Amino acid sequence: MQLVNLQVEHFKRVNAVEITFGEQAILNISGDNASGKTSILDALEAALAGERSICSEPIHTGSDTAKITITTDTHSIERHFKRADGAKSYTTKLVVKTIGGATFSGGQTILDSLGAQTVTFDPIEWVKMGETSDGRKKQLNDLIRILDLGGFDPFTHDAKRKEVYDKRTEANRSLLDAKSRLSAVPVPAKDCPSEYVDVASLSRELEKDQRATIEFDIKVNAKNYCIRETEQMIVTFTENVERLQRELQQAKSALDGWKDSLKSTSEEVKGMVAPESNAESLRSQIANAETVNNAVRNKVMHGKLSQTHSEHEATVAGISKQLEELDTLKRKSIESAVMPVDGLSFDSEKGELIFTGVPFAQASSAQQIRVAVALAMAKNPKIRVILIRDGSLLDRKSYALLEELAKKYNFLVVMESVMPHSKSAIEIVDGSVKE
Repeated sequence: MQLVNLQVEHFKRVNAVEITFGEQAILNISGDNASGKTSILDALEAALAGERSICSEPIHTGSDTAKITITTDTHSIERHFKRADGAKSYTTKLVVKTIGGATFSGGQTILDSLGAQTVTFDPIEWVKMGETSDGRKKQLNDLIRILDLGGFDPFTHDAKRKEVYDKRTEANRSLLDAKSRLSAVPVPAKDCPSEYVDVASLSRELEKDQRATIEFDIKVNAKNYCIRETEQMIVTFTENVERLQRELQQAKSALDGWKDSLKSTSEEVKGMVAPESNAESLRSQIANAETVNNAVRNKVMHGKLSQTHSEHEATVAGISKQLEELDTLKRKSIESAVMPVDGLSFDSEKGELIFTGVPFAQASSAQQIRVAVALAMAKNPKIRVILIRDGSLLDRKSYALLEELAKKYNFLVVMESVMPHSKSAIEIVDGSVKE
């Protein structure tokens, strides 16, 4: 879409202005401050971009109505304003027609489909944004909005990557802690048993063994006592044999009985076998129990810590792989994007544009203007108009570069400045074109 004619009546500081656009690449509108030159650019924006671009008091003081008419090679666009009952409030109406006179029912929708909202993009103002951190982030946002990244959102991606990175950092802390605790535990010997020594059970067995030994000793002592008593009785009865002749037969009988008893008891004693004692073995096991149990305890702890260490290693490896996948996705998405200018890229983590490998804010003025204009053209390929509100910032070289780019890509730049940049500049005085 190419602009052909602009008519502005009673809009802001403009009384009546008509401009016919020729073959020029830059239409320079000059004039003193408060002369109405800004109102002309505001009129273009209000007619094309819609109600969101209209100020609170668009109607010229002393008038009840205002009108903006833009004629292009394909459409006629009219924006009407009417004051409401003499107050500062107003109503507005948009009429969009074809060159043949057919009226569209949804005029703003038609204009928006042509990219009319993008006329609010001022490349020079956009370059100035780079002077602040927030401005550089805004520059980056503008670039991303016009790039086709296949649904890839670098800001969401970076937020997710930071979340994953923080998660890996925490996992690494846990891994280092597990490794530190594991290194403090000696590696168990290969022949280290897996079961603890049951000292209480061994003590009970030793007590049982000792009790059996004592009981055996008591029995032997009792038998030995019987032997001694029997022997004493034999002596006594032997001494009394002669004296007790009358009782000899009885004594002999008793003697034979005691002899039989002696023989039986002696044979019984000889046949008695002491129980097998494990006392020494049990004492040895009890003495070594603490050493063995310490080794087993160390083995159990080492096994648990080794497992924890392995789990943390696996967690860190998984998160690291996720980070690599995120970085690969970001790199491929950026590589596949078609930048409006060769050498232009961005660092979404720092929130700034990169041009030829350095931050965009450090690029030369010519480079910055070239990128900004290319971005404006990329944002607005159908309504081929760029509005610049502070052309006074452009030096001679910058103006020549802007004109070169506008001619090369068939764009019209409408630029306001206090002093004219060219002989063809239109000067505005008191809201009208100076004759």
